[in-house]
Amino acid sequence: MINLSDIRPNEGNPRKITPSAMEKLKNSISRDPEFMELRPIVIDKDGVVLGGNQRYAGLIALGYKEVPDSWVVKAENLTEQQQKRFILVDNSPEGMSGEWDLSELKTGWTIEDLSMCGFDDNFLNIEGNKDKEKNLKTVECPYCGHSFLY
Repeated sequence: MINLSDIRPNEGNPRKITPSAMEKLKNSISRDPEFMELRPIVIDKDGVVLGGNQRYAGLIALGYKEVPDSWVVKAENLTEQQQKRFILVDNSPEGMSGEWDLSELKTGWTIEDLSMCGFDDNFLNIEGNKDKEKNLKTVECPYCGHSFLY
């Protein structure tokens, strides 16, 4: 068993989850806990979540103190760049599970980081715009095809 107190959420996670989506996730975990083995929480060598921040939060909200070893995978051999790429790929905002936290992507990720996963150079390049409302454009994630205004 792994103590959840030994795991820390990634404070720079580039995705957020709505309260209603969190309720659906908690219901899913309660209904089908076996799915946690199929989509485990992935942590780095220091116990910080690389993949599964919402699942981790759902487990905590459900009152779990510890989970089976098979619900957590340690990605101890990834380089820092590989960890960043994994976080982006794992957090692809497809389905009901969440959406990109654009402010976190703007502040916590470089264009180089994003381009490694197929985002183009213009994705974050609206920082200098004074009237962002008029300059919003539709951006499509090259990985999952999700479109959103940015």
